[in-house]
Amino acid sequence: MDRKAIVVLAVSFLLLMLWFPLVNRLFPPPPRPPAAELPFDTNATTSLAAGSDTNRVIPEWSAATTPPATPPDAAPREVTGVTARTGAWRGPELTLTLETDQARYVFTSHGGGLKHVELKQYPKKVGRQARRQDNADLLATLNAGVPEPVFGILGSDLLPMDAEYRLTRWGEGVRAEALLESGLYVLKEFLPDTNYLLRAAVRIENQSTEPVFLPAQEWVMGTATPMGSHDDGRLIRMQWFDGNKDQKVAGPWFDNRTLGCFPGTPRTLYQAGNSNVV
Repeated sequence: MDRKAIVVLAVSFLLLMLWFPLVNRLFPPPPRPPAAELPFDTNATTSLAAGSDTNRVIPEWSAATTPPATPPDAAPREVTGVTARTGAWRGPELTLTLETDQARYVFTSHGGGLKHVELKQYPKKVGRQARRQDNADLLATLNAGVPEPVFGILGSDLLPMDAEYRLTRWGEGVRAEALLESGLYVLKEFLPDTNYLLRAAVRIENQSTEPVFLPAQEWVMGTATPMGSHDDGRLIRMQWFDGNKDQKVAGPWFDNRTLGCFPGTPRTLYQAGNSNVV
């Protein structure tokens, strides 16, 4: 192989490696319009004063509660009934399903978060397998078969991860609430948005008579899992927006191979986002 051919191959390889970052830089995705505000401040609170609304108990939300405005292009939504299933938690698991024209969101009382999402327009299997009668109702599913729900709290004794939450209908969305043994009251509110997005807000109140200093917490933002039987995991990735451009990480980053081919030192932990996760 002469020198010219080697140069051509090297340039072609570099173009392949730089193609997707170059396209994203030249043609960045359009920014989303700002979403409507949820009904309370979502700024993080590191300490809660004693006696802050200490007489308040878990409210009985009524049908008259006013939810935030529904996006004008949102499809009609319905929430199905609550079902029970025995699990390894303190009590049986209760699930509540919120359905739109695009997806089916299943919430769980175990951790008070989003259990999984079924994509109604995408079957789990395609081709001849999809035409079989026993595969007719199988949908591609996000966050399936994992132990922790989205927006679950991996906390401490003050915010135990095995807390049981009450699920209720909340206008066009869902509420999950729990009064913990520490005297903390946790309220999570979820509202579906356009383009498969789900808006969420969490409020933590101190209902005890003593000051409470919240410890460091870990919030589950979701787990990357195969969506169907043909998904072998090579395309699974985590993606988030820093306010300027999208950030993503996938299997090759953890493999850490030199030039994508030669073995390297594998990575086991990805850390990113410091007050700039949008």
